[in-house]
Amino acid sequence: MEEKEALAIRAQQGDKEAARLLWEKVDRLFSQKAFEGYRKRAASMARCGVTQEDAQQESFFAFCDAVQAYNPA
Repeated sequence: MEEKEALAIRAQQGDKEAARLLWEKVDRLFSQKAFEGYRKRAASMARCGVTQEDAQQESFFAFCDAVQAYNPA
């Protein structure tokens, strides 16, 4: 089993250290995707008061949802 997969399973079981370690491994990817998404919709997001930092913070919540939805099968 790959290290990230093992960390995801442990994080699903409530292991906060595993979740932290996994976030460190994928933070850059999630931040990059948040930046790309914000850049594509910057004008409309700015009109709504959403900043690039808001989008990056939301990527953490997407990470949490992904960990909970992860199915090793």
